[in-house]
Amino acid sequence: MARFPDPDVAVTARDLLKQARGGLSQAELGGRAGLTQAALSRYLGGQREPTFTELQRIIGGTDYRLHVSLRPEKHEEDAVSSLMRQNSTTYRARDLALIKRLPRALNPDSGRLPASEPEGPRVDEALLFLYELNDLRSAARTPWDRLQKNWDRYRSQRDRDLVHNIGAVGDGVGQAAAIMARYIDGHAPLKQAKQRRRKTDEDLPRFERLVWAHIVCCLRAEAAICRQRAAWMHQAMTAAADRRRAQDDLERAEWTARDCDRAKDWEAVAAAKAQLERAEKACAACCQYAAARDVGTAGEGCLAVDLEQFAQRAQLLYEQLAAEPAFAAWRTEHAPADPLYDCWLDGPLRDAFTPPEQFPDPQKFADMQFLLGRAWQDRLAEEAWKERVEQGGAMALFSTTEARVVDQFQQHWDIALIAPDPGINARARREDDVLVAAVQAGESGPGTVYLLAENARGFEAAEAIAAAPKTLPSIAAALLHRM
Repeated sequence: MARFPDPDVAVTARDLLKQARGGLSQAELGGRAGLTQAALSRYLGGQREPTFTELQRIIGGTDYRLHVSLRPEKHEEDAVSSLMRQNSTTYRARDLALIKRLPRALNPDSGRLPASEPEGPRVDEALLFLYELNDLRSAARTPWDRLQKNWDRYRSQRDRDLVHNIGAVGDGVGQAAAIMARYIDGHAPLKQAKQRRRKTDEDLPRFERLVWAHIVCCLRAEAAICRQRAAWMHQAMTAAADRRRAQDDLERAEWTARDCDRAKDWEAVAAAKAQLERAEKACAACCQYAAARDVGTAGEGCLAVDLEQFAQRAQLLYEQLAAEPAFAAWRTEHAPADPLYDCWLDGPLRDAFTPPEQFPDPQKFADMQFLLGRAWQDRLAEEAWKERVEQGGAMALFSTTEARVVDQFQQHWDIALIAPDPGINARARREDDVLVAAVQAGESGPGTVYLLAENARGFEAAEAIAAAPKTLPSIAAALLHRM
């Protein structure tokens, strides 16, 4: 992106003052900066440009500070930058963690979004957001770089685990920054020798609605990815603490048994060994390459703090960008087709790490379950389900219906439990191998399908569905917290 920011699309003093001012009145801000209200009003309105010293003094009276730095960037584009600029922008995410957190409408297989209304912020206004995105993207790579250096130096398998665990951190903000930069670069006004300079900022291009929604949803995904990775770190620390506690308990039990040699003492030793075995299994579940004893020894606590802080920064920036009217317009248009994703943005499902997976129709849902081998007890059970689907269609999977509910748009949905074998009663199933799905019940036949829970216990899912209010968001939230 050697040509951005274009001189005609640059951050103005008015933009900086607008962001820094916050809720301060003109009189209050002017008093802090030693300016009259009339003088400050001209700066805020863009009629006059303050000097750099005046701008520093005005912003110094707010909760912000002006930071300026130079970065090396060649004036002429190299061949690679020119090729990247000329190629069309792709809106297809590549990382699986990001793909799971973007709606299908904003993550098209073709990589192209349809044209939409240019009702987002102006490209010059978006520059401020772009600088924040780039700063956030740089910060996101710091923990990964630190772990990579530790791995290169010490070759600790636990460092290798953590490198893989946080590999997706920064992908969402990176996608958002790349899309925003490419859009600004491609829509900046061209300067021509005889072209008169634009007189008003309103003439500058604006972001299209779908492009802006893609950027905002990438930030929402980034915050969720970081929260999930931080939760993994806390889970690892808890497992390591439980393992150390179980090891201490076993040593004390063995010492007591050797000293007293009583039957109940040896029973306590057996119980302590069982407890230690469970703790070691929990540690082993937290690692891919390292031994269970290495869990909790690679600075997971510090990494969890870094990830939580980064998630908070991504969430705050998401809220700023989501406040733009273009995103509200997109939500109004998209929410009826994907109501649970709308609930995931800032509704009852906002605490979930990923939104419920959506499928366009029951057949696509069935194909994906057979492709991934989800829930099926064994090969014979899978063949039995396939035979039933071939005979009765994909809706045969949803034969065990628990409830009919409505979403926030009064659309009807059937909630179904899917057992690993068609001959098993899903409601009474106590093993964690039941799927919970919601299929849209329209007048023209079944519509889209949500996978609400997988690896669930049938009886627990049935109880959660029965106890929850008969709305789709409420049931999805109940399953989230119960499972």
